[in-house]
Amino acid sequence: MNTKIAIITGVSSLKGIGKAICCELATRGFDIFFTYWLPYDMEMPWGVDQDEPEIIKK
Repeated sequence: MNTKIAIITGVSSLKGIGKAICCELATRGFDIFFTYWLPYDMEMPWGVDQDEPEIIKK
């Protein structure tokens, strides 16, 4: 078995580069593990909704 796994940090926004990387690697057959820190992102100018990481997981 030759499973490809990608670990991506900082994926909380539906509009961010982290989400784009996750989606691209998933289409190439990678299993994805990603992290995020909502308190930080919610305070940043770009903001993020609490449900965005859950939407990305789908």
